[in-house]
Amino acid sequence: MSKLSENVRRKVAQLQVRHEGLKKKSYGFLVRPLTLLAGWLFVVGGILIIPTPGPGWFLLFFGIGVLSFELTWPNRLLDYGLRQYDRAEEYWKRQGTAMKSLIIVVFLVGCAIVFSGIFWVMWNTGMLGFTKTWLEPWVDKLPDWIGLK
Repeated sequence: MSKLSENVRRKVAQLQVRHEGLKKKSYGFLVRPLTLLAGWLFVVGGILIIPTPGPGWFLLFFGIGVLSFELTWPNRLLDYGLRQYDRAEEYWKRQGTAMKSLIIVVFLVGCAIVFSGIFWVMWNTGMLGFTKTWLEPWVDKLPDWIGLK
């Protein structure tokens, strides 16, 4: 079991005890919706920061653990996700420098493609209207620079 798995399980277990105590208080009716909201915020925040240096995977798994306080399906997902993370970590440790470099390059290219696609959709739907005035000349020339026009 990796350090991440141990930390996630420990933090979720600690919070589970606190969660059960809060449900017994007079404001216990608020605990379920706030727990679900917090869990989903952790999950979305974790997904967003996975490609950055930071605790993305921890936040993602922690958010799933928080959701498991009120729902049943996140328990299975948390166990499965942590098992897969541990397998990927073991695979990573066995690889040489060349393979690790290739994996990093493929990951970065994938992130660039995803974020470029998001930018393209936001640009063409007008969601970036406030930036269009100073970015438009550059974005309009981009297809010529990369040979698409």
